[in-house]
Amino acid sequence: MRVLRSLLALSFVLLSTVAWAGHITGQIRLDNGQLADNVRVQLRSDTVAFQAETQTDRQGRFVFDGIPLTVYHLWVEFPGYRTYNATIDISMSKMDYQGITLQKDRSKDVKDVPPEGPNATVDARVAQIPADAKSEFQAGMKSLDTKNGADAIKHFQKAIELFPNYAEAYQLMGGAYLGGGNLALAESAFVKAVTIEQRMVNAQLALGLTRNLMGKTREAEQPLQTAVQLDPKNPDAHFELAKNQFALQKFADAEAQAAKALELKPQNPPVYVVLGYSLLRQKKVPEAEAAFRHFLQLAPTSPMAGDVKQVQAMIEQHENQTPQR
Repeated sequence: MRVLRSLLALSFVLLSTVAWAGHITGQIRLDNGQLADNVRVQLRSDTVAFQAETQTDRQGRFVFDGIPLTVYHLWVEFPGYRTYNATIDISMSKMDYQGITLQKDRSKDVKDVPPEGPNATVDARVAQIPADAKSEFQAGMKSLDTKNGADAIKHFQKAIELFPNYAEAYQLMGGAYLGGGNLALAESAFVKAVTIEQRMVNAQLALGLTRNLMGKTREAEQPLQTAVQLDPKNPDAHFELAKNQFALQKFADAEAQAAKALELKPQNPPVYVVLGYSLLRQKKVPEAEAAFRHFLQLAPTSPMAGDVKQVQAMIEQHENQTPQR
């Protein structure tokens, strides 16, 4: 049971590696609340002639790791949105986090991008959102960027009062509740979001994740399967579904989902743990050992490393006690 609880909590385990210098991380959203994936992020330092570039993942996150401890210029460019610039000094702090909301460039004739892609139904609903509701929504996002979840929730609640079908506000409010540990209210908010807009991938995924954490694994299965169907190239959706299938003792399905998550994002240590346990429950011992070895190579200092090493020792002990033919 202790191992199972650890598996269900893996999405909130922060895996870190020891870097020789510093790191800058962040998350980018568009001004409609959509997490901005595949956005170009550039970093430059004039003091040490350093320059680097990366792109955000499907959750809008970016990382510059193992970089010199100095002052940087960071800028973000995305078509249809104003360029974001920031000066960041990590010479003493060694790290920095940037919560970025890109603002639409109104100086150009650019068609609004709906939060879940070019969908006519979403377009029509978003077009009905009144300006005061949008203002409250944007204020809520700013509060999220400064990690003030309670204030963000107040703004999202006000936005919903002004526009009851504000699925995006329900989604981010659910995220704020989840970040504060209030799983019941988070679940309720995510349910409202997907009821209004069934094609909101992030809301479906968050609903399934929340129910996994609540131990409501059977209820979590459907939204997670929906998230995978809507976005089959989303490694996080496959990973969360893999954990769900493991909890439901569907070990072959858990193996398949974990393998797909690793195909899409190979350097993701926690997935190897789920894969290893799924293989072990199917008596695929050599394959399980290989998965556990990959995990320990990638994340030797992870909070899960102790459990994995214990399982490895048990496997080795069992093999030593097995009579040779």
